[in-house]
Amino acid sequence: MIASGSLFAMFSVACAFTTTALDDRDARIAGFAGGVLIRWRHAGVTKLPKPQQPVGLAIFALSVTFAPAIGPTIAAISPRLTAGHHFFVNVIPTAVMVSALYLTLERQAEQLKLLKEGDWAGILTMAIGLSALQTVLEEGNKDDWFASPFIQRLAAIAFVSLALFVWIESRRKSR
Repeated sequence: MIASGSLFAMFSVACAFTTTALDDRDARIAGFAGGVLIRWRHAGVTKLPKPQQPVGLAIFALSVTFAPAIGPTIAAISPRLTAGHHFFVNVIPTAVMVSALYLTLERQAEQLKLLKEGDWAGILTMAIGLSALQTVLEEGNKDDWFASPFIQRLAAIAFVSLALFVWIESRRKSR
């Protein structure tokens, strides 16, 4: 969580200075790190005592919906700021979070052996299938949908990968 929070803050600041489409990689890295944080926050709610979980879930839901809305809102009501400076809104809350985590998380040895238990076939088929499907949906209109061999191939890859994913997950025993 500390690494994801630090990456999120660093690349959010980098997003403020992007000027070209090539620089969009900063936004993608910030988005990836922020996405990891969302999962960690949700997992943290499940660690709360049962009576506190509804309040924790409400705070989690508020933060997940509020955070993506506040940046563009601040940018819209602050005409003096340049287009990218609303990304700085992420820095202080993220620094507070990273500091609090550093001071309060229990220190544990890494358990790399748990990686062997991962559902890697499911993760791989889901990632390939969703990536192909997202590309079909984003590029399909521009490429005339199924008149394009590229879109046809990606649609087939998405279909096969997602069908394999469903098959793999339906056969997997719960733990």
